[in-house]
Amino acid sequence: MRNVEAGDLKEGILGIDTDVLYQWRDLVPTYEKRITRIESVHVEGIKVGKVGYVCRISGDERLPVSRVRMSGIDYESAREANEVSNAHNFAVV
Repeated sequence: MRNVEAGDLKEGILGIDTDVLYQWRDLVPTYEKRITRIESVHVEGIKVGKVGYVCRISGDERLPVSRVRMSGIDYESAREANEVSNAHNFAVV
């Protein structure tokens, strides 16, 4: 994602979750666990108002999210802190 301007955001600029079945867990029993490979994500030149969070990454320890780079991120304020777990080569510059 590159060169985006927006107003206030209810959620965040970048949200990644590798558990693809999370949205169904409370509705039906889930007997299998699936994770998704996510790598080489680049976010740059973003200008927004107020955000819920700037970055939230929830990778799986068996297959961490890798090579995420954020640069030139300009925002007014964030309601929540960034959360990054199970991510390799993550950088905000």
